[in-house]
Amino acid sequence: MSVPIACTLSGPDLQGRLSAIAALARHALLGHERQGPTLRVRYDLGVAAELEKLVAQERICCAFLDFDLAGRADAVHLDITVPAQAAEFVDTLLAHFLGERAAPTGGTAAPCGCQH
Repeated sequence: MSVPIACTLSGPDLQGRLSAIAALARHALLGHERQGPTLRVRYDLGVAAELEKLVAQERICCAFLDFDLAGRADAVHLDITVPAQAAEFVDTLLAHFLGERAAPTGGTAAPCGCQH
């Protein structure tokens, strides 16, 4: 059984989550690297607990994304991989993790690029 390519958040909950992700990136992102559908980001060690909580929440509402979180001596490393079925939304889905706010795509797509 495949997981639907859809975010389960809507309205204020979605906007709040996107704002929280972008704010965390703006104040704690140390660096990033993009390899196709995977974004590899490094955050300051001081936000490890906050990042763990955020990733746990994201695994619930955006179960179609693959999150690999690992604390290391230099930073907290997070790899986020977008499945091939959502390839057209890769940039939009990953923008928030870089501290950017992606523009709404119109239609029935949410600002995260997911279909509601």
